[in-house]
Amino acid sequence: RVIRSTDILRWLASDEVAVSVTPERRWGCSKNVGAGQLAHLGLNQVHRRSIELQDALYALRALDRGFAVLEILGLTGDVAIMVQEPELPKLWKLPSMSFRYSLSVVPADRQPPSDGNAITSGSFAVDLQHGHVRMTAEDADTTISAIFEPDVLAVRVDESKTPPRCLRLPVKQDNDSVSTDQDENQPIAAAGIFDGVQAVGNQSCNRFTFLGTGAHAESVELWFDQEEDTLCRLSMRPPAGDTGSGYWAVITVRRWEASAYHPASIFSEGEYSEGQVPDDWDCQEAGGGPGSGSWLSLAPQAPPDTLPTAAVLAKLAEASGVVGLLPPRAANTLSRLVALAPSKVPTTS
Repeated sequence: RVIRSTDILRWLASDEVAVSVTPERRWGCSKNVGAGQLAHLGLNQVHRRSIELQDALYALRALDRGFAVLEILGLTGDVAIMVQEPELPKLWKLPSMSFRYSLSVVPADRQPPSDGNAITSGSFAVDLQHGHVRMTAEDADTTISAIFEPDVLAVRVDESKTPPRCLRLPVKQDNDSVSTDQDENQPIAAAGIFDGVQAVGNQSCNRFTFLGTGAHAESVELWFDQEEDTLCRLSMRPPAGDTGSGYWAVITVRRWEASAYHPASIFSEGEYSEGQVPDDWDCQEAGGGPGSGSWLSLAPQAPPDTLPTAAVLAKLAEASGVVGLLPPRAANTLSRLVALAPSKVPTTS
């Protein structure tokens, strides 16, 4: 796919070009710039990195016309002028999607690493047309798997050296049926602001920022490769007033597949059943909220002893809801996921 091309229409060798600092008489040049319009720049906003262009606009408006002429003639050839701002990808209009991911964290006052050390990895699959969501997160100690259906949330935790445990929570429905209208999956948050092009690995990705749209006033960022039609990266940053104790969660996307729903690649074929919680998960009904003796609950704020992998799923769901990867109802539920280590929670008789 050709992005830019240059056609050379008339080539002149050096001995054919007359070099002179004095213009020819037939040009009709004058030292007086005269009156009337000197220049017109048809811009309704100036990109913040176009410093030279801002100087020229200021000279046209406020400085001597002779100086303004010099300022305009002195504009460099690579001024950052935006010809057409890329549109935010309408991910919520896709019927489904699947991908693998890795997550790394850095202090909030640092830039994300180009290829940081991942502390967690996992899988994500969603069928937006029917409301099926499958997510996993795993680290060195724990693997957590979540199934979201229109009427139930099931979570299984595999801790090292202990048998897997599964609990399920009923999910309240606002309507009797799941909406298949793609526009209803559109995020409520304000549209993302285009914030330039950045390299993510070997991809050139458009970066969009959703300012203060997370549940806790975090800013969500999205990197998308428009040429390859591929999601590159997501991130969540603490609010601007954070004291510095917060962390920037950077989610690098791998094996992105648009319009593809592959839960069987997340859960083994023996465990997967369309629209159902696998029987061999042996899920029990969860109790109340935190402190009730149940290790699974929904809460607006996770306690300090929540599993790190559960916190990752909650953050991934929150960011996915903002950019349109998850429908609002699923994002609102999964972003409040709290899961403690089952082995450390006493069972109730």
